[in-house]
Amino acid sequence: MLGVYCSRFLRTERWGGCVVLMVVDAAFTSIGLNYFTPVVPKVEEFNKRFVETGRIKNLKELAEADINELREVWNQVDDCGGGYGLCRGQVTL
Repeated sequence: MLGVYCSRFLRTERWGGCVVLMVVDAAFTSIGLNYFTPVVPKVEEFNKRFVETGRIKNLKELAEADINELREVWNQVDDCGGGYGLCRGQVTL
């Protein structure tokens, strides 16, 4: 099962191929959060709030996003700084 998810991720099939959502997903998964409990629902909320509305359309806009706006979605996941910082780091590499 894990191999299937890894293959889909590498082929950019995860999150409908939206790289922004894949980076958000990876950021919170990499800090050790339970994937199906907080990560998936929060990535879905992020999608509805920022991606589907056109507020964040690409990685540059994700990197430049206002931390306070992102905290409105992520504040219940962790301190937000960890995940947001990781997103910013992944985007600027």
